[in-house]
Amino acid sequence: MNKVAVNIDPDFHGPTIIEMAVLLPLEKAEFAWKDTRAEIELFRDQPDGDYTLVVPNAAAAIAAAQRLGVRCQLPVDLIKKGVMALNTPTGRWREFAEKQGPAVARSALLKAHLNNVKRGKLMGPLQKLLVESVLHGRSISDADALLGLRLRGGGIK
Repeated sequence: MNKVAVNIDPDFHGPTIIEMAVLLPLEKAEFAWKDTRAEIELFRDQPDGDYTLVVPNAAAAIAAAQRLGVRCQLPVDLIKKGVMALNTPTGRWREFAEKQGPAVARSALLKAHLNNVKRGKLMGPLQKLLVESVLHGRSISDADALLGLRLRGGGIK
């Protein structure tokens, strides 16, 4: 089984797995990852190794991790930005969600929820909102408005 890490670095200019194909298999390697079908097929054909896939942003990291079935660690500052944007009544959440994309926004909410669970906090408005957005198809960019309704005692139907 390959050991795979997905790192975010918008300034990385290393070779892709396609460009390194003649040298494969390698015991350890770092590739610029574009998430193309050819890269995915070539990667899946590799024997065990220690690989780092470098992507330009969090959305690309999530996409690569989902396609390859590996874990993805979002930067802590990105998660904090998302939580701060959600807790600010000035509409910053919508801006955050639209800039980062729905997968990153949903992942930031999920990570915030998991952090609360680790601290022993019971399911509060944020967690209920996450469940609704993920399981019931609510738009993740509406999370701030839905959270505001919930905190003011209004129900979300």
